[in-house]
Amino acid sequence: MEPSEAPLDPAQCVVLHGCAEELLPRVPSESVRLTLTDPPYNVSRPNNFQTMGRTGIDFDWDGDFDQLSWLEEAARALVPGGSIVIWNDRKNLGDLARALASLGFSVKAKLTWSKRNPMPRNRGRSFVPREEHGLWAVKVKPRRK
Repeated sequence: MEPSEAPLDPAQCVVLHGCAEELLPRVPSESVRLTLTDPPYNVSRPNNFQTMGRTGIDFDWDGDFDQLSWLEEAARALVPGGSIVIWNDRKNLGDLARALASLGFSVKAKLTWSKRNPMPRNRGRSFVPREEHGLWAVKVKPRRK
């Protein structure tokens, strides 16, 4: 039976929340149908927010996250035909798409989540991001002989 045709058993449905580097190695190979993730974007960087009376962006979990190293483990865990959705900074999407393609994925679409009421940042000083960006890719199934 194809994974997409298998009956859904709520007892076998699991949502994992945590650090990919710690969780993914524990996931059995080809056992996941969907990986939905929003990894750190590496946006913590030097800035001049103190001139605006703000402390800036400095998240200890964000600054040096390796955007690509975890993808190999994610690919191993995903069933052929399974999907991965990665939300990230638009500047990282090209690198992510190339890495996914090299791991045997077909990148299907760039996703855009348009927010009606985005978080106000630096109002009056710069544009406010109204969108989040992501990629949807599918792990290519091996061709039948």
